[in-house]
Amino acid sequence: MGVREVSEISLGEQEQVMRFQEDMEAAKRHLLMYDPYYHHWYGGNGKH
Repeated sequence: MGVREVSEISLGEQEQVMRFQEDMEAAKRHLLMYDPYYHHWYGGNGKH
């Protein structure tokens, strides 16, 4: 494998990971909005 091929693959993987993390953040925000129990414990302090 050439260096260029390796870097292209790692860039694609980085994009996938970033997109996955964004999806997880969005899912967490939905949990905070729609789950009163979760919101009560974790929504107020804003540290997470």
